Amino acid sequence: MAIALIALAATAATQTAQAQEYYVWITNTNGMTEKVIMPGTSHILTQSNNLDIVEIVVPEHTRISQIYVLNCANLTNLVIEPITGKRHQRFNNQGAWWNDTDLIIHADGSGLRNITCRKTMRETLTLHRTGWHAIQWTELPKMEIRRISNGKEVEVIWRTGNLQLADAVSGEWKDYNGSSLFRFPLATAKDMQFFRIKPEEEEEPEEESQ
Repeated sequence: MAIALIALAATAATQTAQAQEYYVWITNTNGMTEKVIMPGTSHILTQSNNLDIVEIVVPEHTRISQIYVLNCANLTNLVIEPITGKRHQRFNNQGAWWNDTDLIIHADGSGLRNITCRKTMRETLTLHRTGWHAIQWTELPKMEIRRISNGKEVEVIWRTGNLQLADAVSGEWKDYNGSSLFRFPLATAKDMQFFRIKPEEEEEPEEESQ
């Protein structure tokens, strides 16, 4: 049973409405995570030669076709939460349209060592990178908790099952009725709160129709 603990700071947690624009979360060498909005209708992220980046997280709702992280020497981890990227088209040598791969990552000269994504994304991803170290592929965890907005907010993401919350590891566990993601400011959070995915044995059986 996976249980996550986060030590917080005051009263009730509230959920912030998810923005509609496409964006990524970028964690820098100073440990701060910032939201970087992708301009207009572009589905391309360009952060080449940025030596401050250590991790990039592409949120589940973001549609993306290419990521440029050339010469980002301190970038070690890329987390891709969508199931697939944004499919795009190109002209081939005969002048006809053809569907290209869902996501292309340009990472020559970067320190990229790990890509975390769903298996379905990995199967439709193309990585262009030169370097001595091999890429390690990691499956997305069922639940993640991270601090965002310069450490002022907490974000809980879960990909399967139902989220439960409790004030102590022993319970009482309460169902969270919203959908992923659950976000709240640290300034209005409880001193301590636990999160878990509801155990399968606690799931209510489906009703059978006569």
